[in-house]
Formats: sequence, C-alpha cells, structure tokens
Amino acid sequence: MVYSSFIAVWIGRVRANYSRSSLGYRVGKILGVLIFVAALMDVTENLALLRILGGNEHQIWASVAFFCASIKFGLIGLSLLYILLSGAYLFLRKRRTAI
Repeated sequence: MVYSSFIAVWIGRVRANYSRSSLGYRVGKILGVLIFVAALMDVTENLALLRILGGNEHQIWASVAFFCASIKFGLIGLSLLYILLSGAYLFLRKRRTAI
C-alpha cells in the first residue's frame, strides 16, 4: 500500500499542473484511482501465493496470482509512464513560456 500511496501523490502533483478540462488532468484522475486497484491486485496476488506456499497445488491459485500480477504491473507501469511523460511535458512547456 505504501507504493500505491506514493505513486498516487505524484500523480496528484503532476495532475495539479493541468487545467481541469485537459486530457492530462482526466487521465491523471483515472490513474489516481487505478493505482489503488493495483494495490488490491497486489493483496490478492499475495493471498494466492500464500495458498500455493501453504500446500494448495490447484492451478487456479497460480492463475489468480499471474492475472493479478499482470494487472498490477500494468497499472503501475502506466502510472509511472504518466508521471514521467507529463513531468517532461510540463517542464518543457514551462521552460518554453519562460523564454
């Protein structure tokens, strides 16, 4: 949960530099919620892995862990990409208007 809160704070900081009607603001708003979905996927993945480590060898638990991990890492990747690309865009936009 710590990483999701940290990423959500950075998404909020980046999103605050966009106007409310812009695409960047709306994408940031959606990703700010989805990062907590990633945290829930992380918890579910961990529970599935604990079931496997506990001796339950049903294939469903491996599939659940894989599915949740895929969703989690995809959402984290999208969020970090948003932070990096938006940060670069906002930096260049601010630099261009300062000249």
